[in-house]
Amino acid sequence: MRKLFQFFCVLVLLISVSNCKSKLIRTIEVSVTEMSKDSNNHLRESEIIVSNQIIVWYPENFTAADRANIRDTIIDEIDPDTPIRKCSCGSQNIELITLNDNVNIEGAIGSVKGKGGGAGVEGENQFVFYLPPVDSLIIDEKVMASLDLNDIKNLSKVSPNTPKVNIAVVDTGIGMFSDLNSGPYLYSTEGNSGLKCPGEISGWSFVEELGNASTAAFNQHGPLVTKIIRKELEEQQINYSILPVKAFDKEGKSSYWKLVCSLAYIKEIQEQNGDIHLVNASFGYDFKRFSDSDREKLLERQKIFKKLIEELQTSTVVVTSSGNEGEDSNMTKNHHYPSGFNTTDNIQKTNMIGVGGYVGQPNVIKTMGNFGDMTIDLAAPFGAYSMSFDIEENPDQKVVLNIDANGTSYGTAFTTAEMAKFIHQSLESATGQQLIPWQLKLGYFNSNNVQRSANSLFVSRIKEGKYIPKE
Repeated sequence: MRKLFQFFCVLVLLISVSNCKSKLIRTIEVSVTEMSKDSNNHLRESEIIVSNQIIVWYPENFTAADRANIRDTIIDEIDPDTPIRKCSCGSQNIELITLNDNVNIEGAIGSVKGKGGGAGVEGENQFVFYLPPVDSLIIDEKVMASLDLNDIKNLSKVSPNTPKVNIAVVDTGIGMFSDLNSGPYLYSTEGNSGLKCPGEISGWSFVEELGNASTAAFNQHGPLVTKIIRKELEEQQINYSILPVKAFDKEGKSSYWKLVCSLAYIKEIQEQNGDIHLVNASFGYDFKRFSDSDREKLLERQKIFKKLIEELQTSTVVVTSSGNEGEDSNMTKNHHYPSGFNTTDNIQKTNMIGVGGYVGQPNVIKTMGNFGDMTIDLAAPFGAYSMSFDIEENPDQKVVLNIDANGTSYGTAFTTAEMAKFIHQSLESATGQQLIPWQLKLGYFNSNNVQRSANSLFVSRIKEGKYIPKE
């Protein structure tokens, strides 16, 4: 069995009895820290790359006949018993094709690109990766089963007439079970911005390939990330909504296919009159275990994911973590994606914010996690993100779960919330003019919300030494 020791958890169980309605209140204190060890190190190369699958991206003007013409180049290599898959909601221009065993996958990719590359067709490897695992203390499947569509509809009844910041969270799900008593906060995809996928009310799961309730989490990573965003915004009474996009399963496992479909889903919403301002991407992967030649091929073959991010340039800022490994991400072999796409010095060419971590005070500040002034735009506090969940176990008992989270995943969520506050100011400005992503980035970076360190080592590790102070 795979041993996963990325997280160190300390639990202190305190039980007290409340005299309010004689309900037993159980309080649990949890400290969760992302460790520096790479969450994919337990995998062999053969377990990361899927040896018999390729992902093909077709330009939007391609017809069904055009796509079939491309597939004909590898028709003898395609497994006849496995249907060609399309994203379960959103773009129909991306396909996951399963090949026969022992097929030369390099040859198949070459054939696809050779036939359609001039027209913009891309063929790329399918691979899997993991989040750092999270203890399953919060999860209770009986509680999850109590959700119904009315709960989700009620949570998505956000007032359409109030300026608000809309945030897509691509993760393990958002843990709606712990928020049934809160006000509406889900981004509704039932209206003009919906993609009319069966059962879609708010968000989609590319794990179960269903909408809505399937975005509930059986892995704590997504609920913690979402809670940090919500807590920061609610404390300052910022109007917001969350679009849950589930790309990781209960083991924290995802794949390039699920990520591509997730970004394509958000892009399609934007094209249907949507208004997603931010994407929180508290995850990443790298290829540093591979040989130089294999790594170069894999780096070259992330064009689909990169294109989808670039196609959001006019509307959406993507905030992504830079990893916890403590390595120099300026080095190509250590690039941590998707933040590794963020290597341009021209801020007008990117809608991404790469987030690193720091500890200490301004005069003794130091990086925590990966560093690199080419890929990491700024650093957020590495830890001390406190949050609380109230969970009704039964009518006679209530659980209060207090969590203290540490790691760049959580610093990324904090940065997303800080960006959301800045965007909200823009939405409420006198002109009402919404700035495009690079203008929002530049405005935020030059605001009083971001400071610059005078520490020369910190400046060499984070672009311009930028960091977000946290009270």
